[in-house]
Amino acid sequence: MRFQPIYSVRQDDIIGYEVLSKLSASEDCEHYFSSLSIGEHLKVIIGQLKYLWQALVGCHHFINVPVAILVNRSAIDTILEYSSINITIELQDPESVAKLDGNEKNNLIENMMRLRMAGFAIWLDDLTPNIMPAIVGLGFEFNGIKVDKNIFWQQIEHPELLCSFIHCCHFLSDHVLVEGIETFNQRQLAIKCGADYLQGYYWPEQQRSFSYH
Repeated sequence: MRFQPIYSVRQDDIIGYEVLSKLSASEDCEHYFSSLSIGEHLKVIIGQLKYLWQALVGCHHFINVPVAILVNRSAIDTILEYSSINITIELQDPESVAKLDGNEKNNLIENMMRLRMAGFAIWLDDLTPNIMPAIVGLGFEFNGIKVDKNIFWQQIEHPELLCSFIHCCHFLSDHVLVEGIETFNQRQLAIKCGADYLQGYYWPEQQRSFSYH
């Protein structure tokens, strides 16, 4: 597994890590996870949670969870067996929210509330301007928002747009993170535009051996 640092602007320090899977060089990460069934994806998530429980108790970590699992009550029941105040659940595919019907949206909100009551923080990953209306319409108060790295890279040459988007994100959460930080200048720009947290290859990853099988 890979552990990508989460940097706090206010604390000027690393405050946690996003847990990412390490695949072989020939495997495409996005294709791999999109091809998994709910059961297979849940197995990956539970494997990560078990590992964190056993090896890294006390250090804060962010786990990616797709909407397909977050709307599934039985899957959430399984995740709740590993509840922890040191683990954040990230809704990893916000573009899927707009595709949900009314009952599925209700299930999503109910399950995220259950996770929060059990001690998990709930963040939204990869937010873009196009997805914003569907997220606002959901009416859920996320503990944190992550700005999609591609949006950040696109708006680097237009800082006023980046600042405006981060400002809008703060209406959804008090905590806004900008992904895709790779250089000192990018770091400074994101901070200037109001980011509370930063993430990217500017900070070296940690890697640990682990098998989900």
